[in-house]
Amino acid sequence: MSNRYLKILTTLIFACGAALTLTALTENHTREDCLDYCYGGCCDEEGNCHSGLEDEFCNIGGLTCYDCTTIGSGCHFNRCICDNHCPGCCGGYDAAECRPGNLDDECGFGGATCLDCSDLGPTYFCEGNYCWPVCNPETCPDGCCFPGNECRLGTENNACGTGGEWCEICSAGTVCLNHECVEPIDDDDDDNDDNDDNDDNDDNDDNDDNDDNDDNDNDDSAPADDDDGGAGDDSMTDDDAAGPDDSNDGGGDDDHDSGCSSA
Repeated sequence: MSNRYLKILTTLIFACGAALTLTALTENHTREDCLDYCYGGCCDEEGNCHSGLEDEFCNIGGLTCYDCTTIGSGCHFNRCICDNHCPGCCGGYDAAECRPGNLDDECGFGGATCLDCSDLGPTYFCEGNYCWPVCNPETCPDGCCFPGNECRLGTENNACGTGGEWCEICSAGTVCLNHECVEPIDDDDDDNDDNDDNDDNDDNDDNDDNDDNDDNDNDDSAPADDDDGGAGDDSMTDDDAAGPDDSNDGGGDDDHDSGCSSA
């Protein structure tokens, strides 16, 4: 047999062996059969060998495959490790286990590492997969405390208040204004007040106009009084001048004539 034919035969044997091996890995077998050749991966319930690196088929050494997604984990290096598949938080040894994330000492979500809320402060607790501080005047000075120890802004009608006190629910007909439940301001009243102010201003303007008219009347009458006063002064001067002259003249003549006649 020539070397050429030997090489061809060897190639065929190798190809057939590889095909048989591939068939063994993909065809259904019992789990015991799978253990004989699936050292680098894992075996499913039907005896099929898997690489052991898939999230749904994860393990190594021919052991039974695990579906990591059922426990909120992913397959990393043939191990189910907690990751973003976890709806809660990753805790336990090496943070490899998916935990609910609603406990004070294991709080979190989205596959993040679980938190111990007490590490954030003595008043912190886990609520809704978050660590929250207990609501009180110190932790909520500018708002109000809502049921569940939640600190609210204190400016809502269903959560009104401040100073870390319990939130008040404003009753019907009231609204939350400046952290207090008060009756709403009526816009019509404001309009009426504005109208009243305008009326008062109009009255004041009318009074000012009347005062100006009175001042003008007084100014117009002043010159007439001066003319009358001047005429009166002139007539009195004439009378005074004429009176003494006439009386003195007449009296003097009468006395002089009477004296002369008796003589």
